[in-house]
Amino acid sequence: MKDTPIHILCGNFGSGKSELAIAFALASAQKRPTALVDLDVVNPYFRSAHARSALQEAGVRVIAPPLADSSAGMMTLPAEVSAMFDTPGLHTILDVGGDPAGAVALGQFAPRIKAMGYAMDYVINIRRPLSADAQAVLELMEQIEISARLLATGLINNTNLAAETTPQDILDGQAVVDAVGARRKLPLSYITAKPEVLAALPEDFQARYGARFFALTPRMRMPWLDEPLPMDARTRTR
Repeated sequence: MKDTPIHILCGNFGSGKSELAIAFALASAQKRPTALVDLDVVNPYFRSAHARSALQEAGVRVIAPPLADSSAGMMTLPAEVSAMFDTPGLHTILDVGGDPAGAVALGQFAPRIKAMGYAMDYVINIRRPLSADAQAVLELMEQIEISARLLATGLINNTNLAAETTPQDILDGQAVVDAVGARRKLPLSYITAKPEVLAALPEDFQARYGARFFALTPRMRMPWLDEPLPMDARTRTR
């Protein structure tokens, strides 16, 4: 895990930032006081705050907009966010909104974050829009960096199609991540996937990148996934 006081996760919508923020916070909490700050004030879905109970049970301090557990939009940041600057020894993970507008919330804290020391990983999932190739990733990343007033320090290959993810998705994603890293001279921080997907990757790939593997057990499940399909939808799937 990152040794810096602040670890920022940013990237496109659907890249998996929130899932990673939860996993990193749970892993960090086993070693040190940890807080997860949900800075996604734009997108009300797939938020790290949805795992509040599990995080708090593990000792993670969860700081999120007041409506972060609901589907309401236009959220504001609580004054408690300043706790990440005022608590000595606290490791803080920031889950940032998935576009330049969402990253503006981070930008207001940029001077203090720089003063404390930070790592900012850009999360890449090439199976999402605006992320299919290196040029698309670079363009969006640069826009987010401008809004955040911070530069990425590393890259995460989190290429996935949820339950349909295959080792080939990881391989395809890594080709793009490597190209982005070469263009921006950024290191690979992690390759994240379910344990069984990582284990199924080719041996030569594991030998080259295995030290960067982070096995991920998804914890987020949106309520609509448990709702029965409408009758016409069930009919269409037969």
